[in-house]
Amino acid sequence: MLRPGTAGRVFVAALASAGLVSGILAGGALAVAPQIQADDDFFSAATYTMDQGDKPTLLNNGVNLHNATAKLNGPDGMVLFESATVGNGVTTPAEGAQYLTVGSYAFLCTIHPLSMQAALQVSSAGTPVRRPSIDVTAAKGKVAKVAKKGKLPVTVRALTDSDKITLTLKLGMSKIGSQPEFNLAAGQQRKLSVKLTKAGKKQLRKKSKATVKVIGDVRFGASDTAKANLK
Repeated sequence: MLRPGTAGRVFVAALASAGLVSGILAGGALAVAPQIQADDDFFSAATYTMDQGDKPTLLNNGVNLHNATAKLNGPDGMVLFESATVGNGVTTPAEGAQYLTVGSYAFLCTIHPLSMQAALQVSSAGTPVRRPSIDVTAAKGKVAKVAKKGKLPVTVRALTDSDKITLTLKLGMSKIGSQPEFNLAAGQQRKLSVKLTKAGKKQLRKKSKATVKVIGDVRFGASDTAKANLK
């Protein structure tokens, strides 16, 4: 006969050994994100099912390098989700899948695209993670001053957690400057001085006034733009 409370502890221990207790303690369902398994040039299933907000992982059981890459592109113009390319015995997350809504999303291994194709089925359960979103603003200024300093002041505010943010400056169709990748947590703001290229500075020196377009891109999210009116 078990002492009072022992039965409950035994039950929780059994769930923990099955990897299920964390979901119960968090008040969630018992469903877990799927593991996509890659063998020797094929996936272990034709379809993998996940709830909204989950992030699947890829496990490579094969001897060759493999990845899991969506066939469709997202709002940033890049693939909807993708894993790193990994070798035998390595597990890696399929980044971007946590933003998916209900539907079926085809994916493949870019190294073996003909033999390795499957689908990620997203159910109506759960809630998708909000996609990265940023707000970009550009300061007004003197065109001669910006050309001389070779920098344009730009402010970026993150509306959600946003990684791999980049900035591009354009004068007409010409790219005249850029900012390398940086990350911001939700609510954070960063003021930057985006460097112009030599060609960009030369173009601005010829102008009495100019409108520079600032394009802010963020991985897995939509772009945001602003205009710097220089006089």
